[in-house]
Amino acid sequence: MKITVLPKTFLGKISTTMYILLLALMVLEGRLGENPQHAIILLSMVAVIILAALVGLIAIVRNEERSIIILLMIPLGVFHLIGVVFLIISLLK
Repeated sequence: MKITVLPKTFLGKISTTMYILLLALMVLEGRLGENPQHAIILLSMVAVIILAALVGLIAIVRNEERSIIILLMIPLGVFHLIGVVFLIISLLK
């Protein structure tokens, strides 16, 4: 299977949709400022990008998805997951 820009499989399309949701949440987060909903949006953003990366990884392994968008989302989700782990560790100390 050759490398494409957009995903061809169902899981790849779900992962891309989650990434678009992340971008929409980023725009919404920028407009909220210091409202109490700010924390909820930030937590939602982290959850969405981690789930998008996991679904993208499943699409790559199971369905042999080879799209540039999916391949770029995996490291982004891993970096967010590492950041969440370090945040939890720093809060436990």
